[in-house]
Amino acid sequence: RRQRHLTIPCEMCIRDSLLVNRPYKRRNALKIVQLTDPITVDQLKKAYRKLAKEFHPDVLHTASEAEKLAAQQRFREIQEAYEYLLNEEA
Repeated sequence: RRQRHLTIPCEMCIRDSLLVNRPYKRRNALKIVQLTDPITVDQLKKAYRKLAKEFHPDVLHTASEAEKLAAQQRFREIQEAYEYLLNEEA
């Protein structure tokens, strides 16, 4: 049984939590970008831009290292969800 770190996520924990390893990809991707079905490409782009501005690691230059790592993980999840939904909608 693998323990998960509570403060700073390790690479394995980050990899396990990303969208790629989850079942029900579309539902999870929509939840990550805070949208519900049906969606348009314009809605998806607008939601992505909003979340990217909020969670981009460069924006949090005054945050602690733990907060930066958490934001980096969240930003990667948002990117993966956006790419998955964009490819699915195209």
